[in-house]
Amino acid sequence: MLRLSPRTFVGVICVCLLVFQPCGESLADAKGMSEVDAVHLLIAYLRSQGYDTKEVPLLIDRMTGDSDNGFYDYDIHAPGPHDYLGHIGTYAVNAETGDIWDTGLCRRLDTTAIAPLENLIRDNIGLSKSDSKRLSKKKPPCLND
Repeated sequence: MLRLSPRTFVGVICVCLLVFQPCGESLADAKGMSEVDAVHLLIAYLRSQGYDTKEVPLLIDRMTGDSDNGFYDYDIHAPGPHDYLGHIGTYAVNAETGDIWDTGLCRRLDTTAIAPLENLIRDNIGLSKSDSKRLSKKKPPCLND
């Protein structure tokens, strides 16, 4: 059995995301934001909360559901001592607006620290502030629903 270090595993995941990006764009084509942008927003948010994603790479697993709910859903872990895999959280990124939700706590997160990146992505997909405000009312399915 092949055993990969956490860094190698994360590297393989990142390469797979880049190689198979067209598969992840089906939701983005309909809604506006690519999955790559959603992952960038999520990583930027976690960095703003003190996670050192350069020293301790994150394992970001895309969670798939039975229906297209307009969100990119992720389960995030980070390697710890003694091959322990610590759970960081479960998150959803609104594919239309870039809003980030903690689906474990079922609440929209304050992303003021990454607002410039959010605004850049929203500008790139042509989303106005009024549309963003209107579309931000949408809530993802939460773990406790």
